[in-house]
Amino acid sequence: RRSTPTRRTPTTRAARHAMSVAAPPSLPITPDDVIRELAHEDDRVVIQAASALGALAVRVPLPPSFAPVVDVLVREVLQKLTTNKRAQAAALAGLAGLIATVDGARAAALSANVIHATMTHALDHGRAVDVDDSEDDGATASCCVNALDCFRFLQNGEDDGGLKATLGDSACVEFVLACAKRDGSSELDAMKRVGGVDLVVNIAQQLTEDEAGFDDFMRRGAFECFTSALRRDDDDVAVRGCIGLACALPRRRALRTQLASDGNAVRRLASLMGSGDEDVKGFASGLFRALAMDPETKPFVEKALRDGAGGGAVDSA
Repeated sequence: RRSTPTRRTPTTRAARHAMSVAAPPSLPITPDDVIRELAHEDDRVVIQAASALGALAVRVPLPPSFAPVVDVLVREVLQKLTTNKRAQAAALAGLAGLIATVDGARAAALSANVIHATMTHALDHGRAVDVDDSEDDGATASCCVNALDCFRFLQNGEDDGGLKATLGDSACVEFVLACAKRDGSSELDAMKRVGGVDLVVNIAQQLTEDEAGFDDFMRRGAFECFTSALRRDDDDVAVRGCIGLACALPRRRALRTQLASDGNAVRRLASLMGSGDEDVKGFASGLFRALAMDPETKPFVEKALRDGAGGGAVDSA
């Protein structure tokens, strides 16, 4: 998660604790302390308290009594400080930390309708993905990256509440897909791509038993997201694209044909078979061999390799 740095900010009790204590036997800070600081009239105090809370949550086991802080982050920061993107980025970092680690925080976030609140008040209904880093020193881009973390951690439950909340918000789905296909060379652009593809893969994996839901998600752009990720010259993105394709292809012959018909994608798979990253190499090899050994898709693979002057790969597959 990323929240933009704050200069000359008063050091709050939550921040002092997060910065100075690695793993205390007990917490000298209470949820009430955090809630009070999050409702402070000075936005700088709010930013530092929310940022410190996110850092604390991933370093120290916080008790379930911190779950109600989720509602305050949504109500007092996301919904009220709409013109302060640094505060919202910090709030989303705090929310991600709580949802990932605190018992009851995920349920509290779903009850607070955190996805709708984030999309509406922090991400301009998804249009925030197109805001350039240079426009506000990366604050809006940080909101995007931290929101993706929140949405991903919402999926990590025994129930399907996170999945339903995500798919039930069309702006959220479009935002996630747009992040996954984001162009740009900045660090934050790269984080959007990785976070977006990661979440798209997560959702696809959850839909494996829902035939209609899976097909709908592919039609909404998930399959295009996987092939786009495959072509990226970034192993972190490419391996996620391969995982998504590995989830989709065994289930749908039409998708296998669609991939095999894409010469650039086939040649990319062939090149990734020689990757130094074992995960990338393994997934790419499995996908390529599946296409090359299927009588219906093998002709497409052969054509793609001929067009790319790499014809020997089919025989060796």
